[in-house]
Amino acid sequence: MNTDNPEYFHVTTVESTNDIVRDKLRIYPRVFVCADSQTGGKGRKGKKWIGEHGQNIYCSYGTVHDGKVDYRDLASYMARGALATVQMLREIATPLTFKVKYPNDVMVLDTNRWKKIGGILVEHEFRGAECRFSIIGIGVNINQSQFPEELQETATSLIRLGVITSLPQCIRTLHDNLISQMRTHWQHVHRQWVQEMEIINKPVNIVGSEEQWLVKSVLDDGRLVAQNIVTQTERVITDGDTIRYNY
Repeated sequence: MNTDNPEYFHVTTVESTNDIVRDKLRIYPRVFVCADSQTGGKGRKGKKWIGEHGQNIYCSYGTVHDGKVDYRDLASYMARGALATVQMLREIATPLTFKVKYPNDVMVLDTNRWKKIGGILVEHEFRGAECRFSIIGIGVNINQSQFPEELQETATSLIRLGVITSLPQCIRTLHDNLISQMRTHWQHVHRQWVQEMEIINKPVNIVGSEEQWLVKSVLDDGRLVAQNIVTQTERVITDGDTIRYNY
């Protein structure tokens, strides 16, 4: 993995920073793009990530791959983005408690309730079996004061939690943390990600199943292995929308 510093671009309003990175990677091997706002920010499963103009972090990092890349390294990109984000938040907002929810959400403790404050979306583009480039999109709620009614109980921002900070400082810290994560071997990234999630031996509900399960391990490719509490049979979980658990 080439870990040179990326070219930096700041834009005003875009549909998605991931799309800008994809375009810039035609010219530059590594790119970091930050926007004042997104009109079509993406989340997993086609969900949208939308926030107030100039109040939050909307950014993406992209890298072109020089030949074949280990699938475990590609799988670690989600973890790299989540770790860089949670580390930035801890540096900026030391009084608050943050954690990573499997697989790509960053949560903050608001009184006695965990709420989402950040999310990561990773996209890989392949040509045949070879991955041409990878993009990590990151959204973090920093100074957004208002949220739609349907998100009042599930999402928040630093300013709503009493933390007044500089958005440029947050972006610089996230950028530096992300570059550091990109220079770290996937095995260490994976190990740190698993520790942050604190999901091993945690009971989970699997959508569509009435049985009880425990998470036994997190595979190198990011999938979970859950064990049936009664039958001891195992099942592989491929994404966070398949499970429900108390984190």
